[in-house]
Amino acid sequence: MNLSRKIILLTISILLVSLLISSAVNIAYFRKNYTEALITGSYGLGQSLNSVLTEMLNLGLPLESLTGMNKKLQQVVENNPYIGYAGIADMTGKGIFHTTPSRIGYVATDEVMRRSLATLVPITQTYHRDDGQEYFDVTIPVFDAGKAHVGVIRLGFRTEVVDEKVKQAVVEVALNFVLTFIVIAVLINFLLVRLISRPVSALSEQARRITAGNFASEVRIDRQDEIGRLSAALNRMSQTIHNQLEALQSARNELEQQVVARTHELAMINSQLQQRNLEMQAKTEALLRSNDDLDQFAYSVSHDMRQPLRMISGHLQLLKRGLLEQLDENNRENLSFALDGAKRMDQMIVSLLEYSRVGRKTEGKDWMESRISLDEALDFLAPVLEEAHATVEIDGSWPRIYASRDELTRLFQNLVGNAAHYHEPDKPPRIELDSQVAAKVWRVAVRDYGIGIDPDQIDRLFQFFSRLQSRERFPGTGMGLALCRRIVEHHGGRIWVESAGEGQGSTFIFEIPLDADNEKERKS
Repeated sequence: MNLSRKIILLTISILLVSLLISSAVNIAYFRKNYTEALITGSYGLGQSLNSVLTEMLNLGLPLESLTGMNKKLQQVVENNPYIGYAGIADMTGKGIFHTTPSRIGYVATDEVMRRSLATLVPITQTYHRDDGQEYFDVTIPVFDAGKAHVGVIRLGFRTEVVDEKVKQAVVEVALNFVLTFIVIAVLINFLLVRLISRPVSALSEQARRITAGNFASEVRIDRQDEIGRLSAALNRMSQTIHNQLEALQSARNELEQQVVARTHELAMINSQLQQRNLEMQAKTEALLRSNDDLDQFAYSVSHDMRQPLRMISGHLQLLKRGLLEQLDENNRENLSFALDGAKRMDQMIVSLLEYSRVGRKTEGKDWMESRISLDEALDFLAPVLEEAHATVEIDGSWPRIYASRDELTRLFQNLVGNAAHYHEPDKPPRIELDSQVAAKVWRVAVRDYGIGIDPDQIDRLFQFFSRLQSRERFPGTGMGLALCRRIVEHHGGRIWVESAGEGQGSTFIFEIPLDADNEKERKS
């Protein structure tokens, strides 16, 4: 078989395969789009039926009493010939209304019905009914006025509807395919013979003559395209190839040298990075040891200091009882100052002790309901809230989290306790708690309408023994918010405050990751 016939045969084969693939793809897309169109239409019909049901259920009517729905379902099937059946079932799978009378009262327990009842969003399934027919089943959940899931709407159309439509499309595509193939094949055959086969045959004959040593002959092709340029360059081909091989070898040698140099450079950089990583690891380990030592030191100091402080306080109490009648007013006041200072010192040591216990002496972390800790904190604060005539409003979604129950309870106790503590005497506290979950992060905001915070003083708020108000106006040690920050950071989170200024109230916000694996990876 000569070259021209091979080119024609190859071109026609490629054309045939391309048309077949294109036709198959178009038929597949047609089937997919037609099926999606029918499913979308079924969803629209289902949503229309659901709107009617919702209006009636919102009036307080039970699902079983809506007898007019049978007629509505029949109208849907009659007005949409591709719909094979339409029905409404309750949460037991019992058919309440159906276009097939035998399905009314029938309790379906098949897998399709179980998935339909389990979903809270519209779904589509393939349904093999007991009558031997295969359907695309569209399910729409039904909710009553209280947003309770009371049943489902199911619409189905046979898969044969799609198959019949696809068969019609196949016939049309086949006719178009045959006509297109014949026209294009004839045109390609003519063009290939004239533009490619004859010139290529002439070039082949010239190459054969050059191989035989006949360099005087020439091939005459008066064209300015690639074939014309090929015929002009044929005599220079050998020398050009030789020159290119020499240039390629030179470039290869240069590239190998560059690779060797770059490899050596990368090895040095890698060695430096490894050394820096070792140094960083050593510094990190030293920092962790230092933190542990500081925590242990704070615990030991605060624990050991309480014993002599209790002795001082006890002896001052004895002096007060024994010498109270013998002291003048100035000495009595000095003695009271000493007792008050000892009491405040004990409170500060207790606060420091609690701070050092976070992460060491508290209950370990586990998965828990976050609302439990809030409820426990509110129980502890009940006398304080009642005395202050405070109102507490709770909103949002309270998720399961990986946390220490003791620490989380103390966190809420401090934040809510502060909100109830820092308020004007003539204005009962109003406290709002809002919980939100987004991007695997639990975010809680504690808002009060109390005395507010000067924006210039916010940076001091979470420091040790930091107080923004006088002790005479609002008693306290100034360690509560530092303890809150310690607890939140121990859970891999962060805490901050927002306030428009004094008298404008405050909002304390903290975020804690919900993913326990992420927190463990962060700590490691």
